[in-house]
Amino acid sequence: NTGNGIITFDGEITAIGEGAFSGDTYSSDRWCKLTSITMPSSVKIIREDAFYCCNLESIEIPNSVEIIENYAFGWCGKLQNAVIGNGVTTIKHHAFFLCDHLLSLTIGNSVKTIEKWAFDGCRSIEGVTIPNSVETIEYGAFCNFDNLKEFKGKFSSDDSRSLIVNNTIIAYAESSGDTYTIPNSVTSIGQSAFLACDKLTSITIPDS
Repeated sequence: NTGNGIITFDGEITAIGEGAFSGDTYSSDRWCKLTSITMPSSVKIIREDAFYCCNLESIEIPNSVEIIENYAFGWCGKLQNAVIGNGVTTIKHHAFFLCDHLLSLTIGNSVKTIEKWAFDGCRSIEGVTIPNSVETIEYGAFCNFDNLKEFKGKFSSDDSRSLIVNNTIIAYAESSGDTYTIPNSVTSIGQSAFLACDKLTSITIPDS
């Protein structure tokens, strides 16, 4: 990265290494000015901290990528649009941690596992759609979403206000209302399910 703000990869690249283009979260003038990435279709892994704290505004991950590792796009505070390609199977923990200006998120139809805290702190998102391919969502994957109004797709509750996996409520859309009645299908309240839901004033827990 020369500071010009744009990187284009060329040639046969299969992995983007740990911290390859990461910036400094503690510096007021981050050295990494990266705002745009064009990746080749050969990339299979985006490794830990690869673009941590970059000034990315948009990212489209190609279908060749299979794994997005820990903090790969963590703290990309200017990121507004993220498209995760239809090849990714695993989004590891904190992969998009504190991308607090992210407005649009597309999760590809190949994703099977979303690990803990994967999208923690993406405060601007208003809606999340979970594709049918997803088998596991770990705790905290969708918490600290101040503006989240609804979940759609697999695991979403009938009222679209929560995610329910194996009869366990694991996430709540905290901007959808200040009171909530947990559905009767729920038998367990998952770790961090209502973490940081500061708008929530009342919960009704069913006999189940």
